[in-house]
Amino acid sequence: MKKYFSLFLAAVCALGPISASAVGVNMNNTPVVMDAEPAVVNGRTLVPMRPIFEGLGAEVEWDGATKGITVSRGDKTISLYLNDTVAYINGESHQLDTPAVLINGRTMVPARFVAESLDCFVFWEPYEKCVSIFTDAEQAAAYDAKLQQMQAVRKAEAERIAAQKAEAERIAAEKAEAERIAAQKAEAEQARQGQAKAVPKSRTVYITRTGKRYHYNNSCNGGTYYASTMEDALQRGLTPCHKCVQ
Repeated sequence: MKKYFSLFLAAVCALGPISASAVGVNMNNTPVVMDAEPAVVNGRTLVPMRPIFEGLGAEVEWDGATKGITVSRGDKTISLYLNDTVAYINGESHQLDTPAVLINGRTMVPARFVAESLDCFVFWEPYEKCVSIFTDAEQAAAYDAKLQQMQAVRKAEAERIAAQKAEAERIAAEKAEAERIAAQKAEAEQARQGQAKAVPKSRTVYITRTGKRYHYNNSCNGGTYYASTMEDALQRGLTPCHKCVQ
């Protein structure tokens, strides 16, 4: 009996999706070591049939002709059929998300339906990945209140962390944008300076009011010149002096 009951608890532990991390099980606030693994079919957890029902003191009958499972305990009779999504509790039908199936020669039944049909109170704690099972309604209600409070605190913390992350991402995006704009300005300034260097500066030349030549030396031929620009000299049609202009 004790062995089957441990298997039952191990099976119910799979109320959530199976992953590489361990899933814990508590029975009336006491941790239980699991020694059986469930199976996941269509996103629903299935657990071994016989250890579960017999672990809770129920009688189990298997009808090979109909592939039906009949479980009796106290005033309850539960009937399931392989690959049938309808189960019965005292003749009343209940729709199953996933039917009982045969896996590796073992009959596997939906974990939550099994637990609740046998009057267990089952809670899944997603943060710790732990299933807590209670046989007492008062203890279950107290745990449920504690679980709701704990989940509210964790939700608030998750929202705080998400807000921090969003703020950090916003700041990083603004910084990246500022750096992009600064790089564009630096590139534009560099291009502008390059263009300025590419344009030769106007050279100072020396001319007379009536002369036909321009000079680079203001004392060429002992003349009296005034400073002008190359552009002005060329615009006036002056030609270079063959002595001082190289």
